[in-house]
Amino acid sequence: MKSSRNVVFVIGIGCSLVAIIAVILLGVTVIKKAKQNNADALTPTPVAVEKATPSPEITREIVGPSETNIDNRPTIEMTSGPIVIIDPGHGGNDGGTNGNREERTDEGKHYWECNIALDISLLVKEKLQNAGVRVVMTREEDYFCGTVVERKEFADSIEDAVCYVSIHLNAADDKSITGTEVLYNDNANSDSPVLAKYVLNGLLDKNGSRDRGLKVRDDLGVLKTQHPSCLVECEFLSADAKFPLLIDHDYQDLTAEGITNGIIKYLDYVGVME
Repeated sequence: MKSSRNVVFVIGIGCSLVAIIAVILLGVTVIKKAKQNNADALTPTPVAVEKATPSPEITREIVGPSETNIDNRPTIEMTSGPIVIIDPGHGGNDGGTNGNREERTDEGKHYWECNIALDISLLVKEKLQNAGVRVVMTREEDYFCGTVVERKEFADSIEDAVCYVSIHLNAADDKSITGTEVLYNDNANSDSPVLAKYVLNGLLDKNGSRDRGLKVRDDLGVLKTQHPSCLVECEFLSADAKFPLLIDHDYQDLTAEGITNGIIKYLDYVGVME
């Protein structure tokens, strides 16, 4: 009888141990699931992506300074803070698009993407610096600062940079088309879609444009940097409804504020903002 009791006792202890182990394993699973849910909540989920159609090539009317000067790179003006590379699209003899528009400035020049993108980029630089971010510009004047390969190589040479953002304007034959989109390469750096999503959300929050979403563009050389990168198509210069806004300083400032907010949120996300 005593032996039977011992057997029952041992069996009882074994069952209790099994139950305890099961509870522990269940708790570990729940904790892991909670951590994964938190991580998923922090990572922006890109909207459905599609291949974007490149803007048509347009020959620029050269007016004023437009020399090639890939060695005249602006230097970092601050000594501390995370580094962000801002690339105003095109420049010099590469004007980008003029939106197929006939409007001209008071000086008789066409409105070109390279000039408006530069205006917005300089405002982004100022706002980022005010937030304690060090900014490297690929150019600060209207000159050609290199091919897409040279820009990519320049960006990669700034080894401590946290991210790279190229600022552009879009164009279409249909002047009713409007909207903001952000392009990224999903093969170069795994954080690029996260950066792109933050910048897109920041910009849409300020400019009130139609959301054209995120676009995968693995073919664009400037998006093949070692850093997380994205290319912002702020709006359509060709759009009748948007052209007056894009050449207006206040709207440019709003656009710059949106891009800046998105970049800062990304810097917060990766934990480099003080």
